[in-house]
Amino acid sequence: MNNQEHAWQAKLSELVESYDLKGLIEFSQQVPTGVADEWRRDVMESGFMTFYSYLSYDQMCGKLGDWGLEMLDDLIEAAEDFQGAPLRELRAQVLSYRLDEVEATDVDQAKQFALRAIHELDFEIPANRDALVFRARLYHQLAQLDVCQALFYWQLAIEDLRAVGDFSVWILYHRWKQPIDGMPEAQQRVCAEFNSRINEELITQPDRLWTLLDEGIRMQEYQPSDELEKQLSAWLQTALGWCSADAHPQLLRNAGLLLHKQGEIQQRADYLAKAIECFEQFILKEPAHAMEVYYMASVWEDWASLREGQGDSGADYLAKAWNIYQKHEDIVRINFSPLHHYASFLARLHCNEQLTKRPSAGQVIALAVEAEAMGNGYYSGPGMIQVRMAIRNEEAETAIYHLCRLLLRHELCISSEIEKLRHSLTNSVAPAIVNFLDQALLFMEDVSQGYFYSPAFSIEDLNNLSPTETIAAWQQRMAEIRKRRRLEE
Repeated sequence: MNNQEHAWQAKLSELVESYDLKGLIEFSQQVPTGVADEWRRDVMESGFMTFYSYLSYDQMCGKLGDWGLEMLDDLIEAAEDFQGAPLRELRAQVLSYRLDEVEATDVDQAKQFALRAIHELDFEIPANRDALVFRARLYHQLAQLDVCQALFYWQLAIEDLRAVGDFSVWILYHRWKQPIDGMPEAQQRVCAEFNSRINEELITQPDRLWTLLDEGIRMQEYQPSDELEKQLSAWLQTALGWCSADAHPQLLRNAGLLLHKQGEIQQRADYLAKAIECFEQFILKEPAHAMEVYYMASVWEDWASLREGQGDSGADYLAKAWNIYQKHEDIVRINFSPLHHYASFLARLHCNEQLTKRPSAGQVIALAVEAEAMGNGYYSGPGMIQVRMAIRNEEAETAIYHLCRLLLRHELCISSEIEKLRHSLTNSVAPAIVNFLDQALLFMEDVSQGYFYSPAFSIEDLNNLSPTETIAAWQQRMAEIRKRRRLEE
């Protein structure tokens, strides 16, 4: 890239990031000599299309509103003028955003937006596969908006899916809010047809299974149905025979997480075993595997709970989880999150009196201190481990000291954690700890109205205080917070 190209790329980035459509249009009219083709390509891709992606993302996050949709229309019109050709798929996308905005309040207008979007896409079909999939979704939305023609529009959506060879769980297994003549029979026939096709495709494209499962499970959570549940069971059974050896690490991670969750929900040891296989394969392939160590250890821990729920011992499974952490301890200790999970796991093992082999309190605390330092005090988890360990060891002063450190660093931001800790205490806990937590919760309730987080102590400051100084500092900080001006004043 020469200096001239670098300069216009920088200018395009500046215009897009400042959402300056007028400036972008003016810039697009200043064609440099000698490099017109490169310039036009960059203005289109790094200018108009990048700007569109920014606005589209903001819309999906609910940040735009009407003014943003109007800007999207203006942007597309300007991009079409610059390119000299219509951008019909983008126009259809904006119309679908407008549909989403009004479908709950103005059905007639929503239908008009859907029909207009479909009209735009008609010009892109059959050459554009994505346009067919998009149009199928729009027909499905129309079917939900127009009960009288629901079957007609739904069948048009199915025709587009057939044409493109796609499979949409959301369209095929949709549950209708009211009975529609002919729909149950049509859905049954179409689902049988598509499932037969998918079964054939999975022979040559086995990885496609995970997209189906991901979409199907999410739909079952949102719109549960007996038919979809049966199909999910069949796909999960297929997943147990899936060959993980050649899979990409990202797919292995996703597959392992999905199987772990389903194994936990359905109490299925075979799903848990397959999840472990996926994480083992990931670790073999990917040097940066710290979180996958945590994921695999979590599966073993949940498997232990499953065994215990069945009246058996889970000790061997907990030992496997601990072994995984020990085997990969070097990489686990590089990142805060897996290190914190490791410390939390060892704390649970330490407190499990059914185990013959447990980590010592010193091992747990050492890891918690290491995690706290790595997190630079921004996270309350490591400190809370130290609090609970002190309570368990009947060290009331130490527990209160660590609570004061946490409160000085996080203040009211950890009110729910303090409340959870208080409710978890048994009658055997020292009264000093109970009284301290009760007073802390009363203080938080008193100052919550108009409170704003502006901590007075960094982790470095706290590390320079003795336990006595730390406890005194919290008492002083409470007085300061009570006296300071509140946000609503």
